[in-house]
Amino acid sequence: IRMFADMYPDEVAAMVYVDGSHEDYYTYLQSTMTEEEWQELKQKEAQQMAFAPEAIKQEKALFSVSEEQVRNTVIPDVPFIALSSSKTSPPYVTEEVIETFQGMHASLVEQVSPENGIHIIVEDTGHNIATENPEAVIDAIKTALEMVE
Repeated sequence: IRMFADMYPDEVAAMVYVDGSHEDYYTYLQSTMTEEEWQELKQKEAQQMAFAPEAIKQEKALFSVSEEQVRNTVIPDVPFIALSSSKTSPPYVTEEVIETFQGMHASLVEQVSPENGIHIIVEDTGHNIATENPEAVIDAIKTALEMVE
């Protein structure tokens, strides 16, 4: 959504960012691990990807390209609500990693004016906020729409 918003800012009335990726996340995550842990995580991801739909495999294969594309995007000054997960996923996604990822989301919110930016940490949810707590997503969308009116 950040690429679209950067390319077509006049077409964007509001944005709801649901535990979205951040271009610095994997670099940061790798910095918190030993080389052995990083390789183990990559191996687990590869095993999971074996069962993923083709579109997900293609998206994952181009993730580093996507990271670079969004690195220099500008978020238009429209209502921007970022939802962040709160659950850890040991052994790699620790409390420190979650807090850093939440901080990355907060830094995106800070790119818009204070009256347009909202960062919400959705308690007791992992990365799949939309399925674990759909009401949080619905509420964020409603809030964004109210802010536009």
